[in-house]
Amino acid sequence: MSEMRLQRFLAQAGVASRRASEALIEAGRVAVNGKVVRELGTKVDPERDRVTFDKRRVLAQDHVWLLLNKPDATVSTASDPEGRTTVLDVVGSQGVRLFPVGRLDFHTQGALLLTNDGELAAALLHPSKKLPRIYHVKVQGQLTPADLAPLRDGVVLDDGKRAAADNVLIIGSTGKHTWLEMMLRQGLNRQIHRMMEAIDRRVLRLIRVSFAGLTVEGLAPGEHRPLTQREVNELRAALSLPGETKREKKRDGRRGRSPSKSKSKTKTKPKVEAKAKTKTKTKTKTNTKAKTKTRTKTRSEASARPKPGARPKSPAKAKSPARAKPPAKAKPRTGRDKAKASSKGKSKAVSRGKRR
Repeated sequence: MSEMRLQRFLAQAGVASRRASEALIEAGRVAVNGKVVRELGTKVDPERDRVTFDKRRVLAQDHVWLLLNKPDATVSTASDPEGRTTVLDVVGSQGVRLFPVGRLDFHTQGALLLTNDGELAAALLHPSKKLPRIYHVKVQGQLTPADLAPLRDGVVLDDGKRAAADNVLIIGSTGKHTWLEMMLRQGLNRQIHRMMEAIDRRVLRLIRVSFAGLTVEGLAPGEHRPLTQREVNELRAALSLPGETKREKKRDGRRGRSPSKSKSKTKTKPKVEAKAKTKTKTKTKTNTKAKTKTRTKTRSEASARPKPGARPKSPAKAKSPARAKPPAKAKPRTGRDKAKASSKGKSKAVSRGKRR
């Protein structure tokens, strides 16, 4: 595991929030490897260094996040002096020490997060974060949209503080009561009850259906489920907190490896890819040469091809000796033919006599 600040390690181990851990360090209640540490910039390696708080060993532990649909008549604390049922009694033993993130009233139902991640819990409850909380509220009497305007604009509570709902709308109504959906970003004590009292209304039932984007949809009262890694990462990103390195190492199977080794491996990969790229470049060059050759061939062939409509030229061939024509067959002579022949013979004889 890589080094981290001491106060962050204490917060992740569930000792206290980060700011509270800083106060514990400055008070001299934290020691590292047997030596009391008061400097807030001290860094520790949870796998190598021995950290103690009030002389008790603090061990790094895997974080657990549970979303509980808190049932009615349950206390949102780890223990109760009156012996009432607590939220830890509802979820049972989880192998680690859990604590609720915030609290809901004894009769309020709905989304409640339990964890051993002190850093995340402190960030979720910090007033500056203003995370959304959505409630379904059953109010006595019938309300109209006009009655909801003061809740949006803001009402003055019994202690003089001003409270307003980010959004409020009617989702159901009968003659005796009205169901509202309210979204708040303030985290005042019993805020909805006090806001309804400011407009002379009484809350009959209150259910928190969503907390910081986590809904109890699919969970019956008293049921719980673990958060997914994606939900945890989204929460941390919304709160500007660093990611969970320990869970990532377990998932990748790299626990115990130093981060420098993993970085060196990732650096060698681009070199191999560069070689592969040069090979592909040379291949493409040879391919382009071959393509140009084939193109020139095809062009010469195309020029040699006859144009459409023209007669194809026959290829030059070696001249063969002319064959002698067979003698014509003698036709049978008629009377006229015999007369012509005799006249021709006489004319030839006369011409020969003249020459002599």
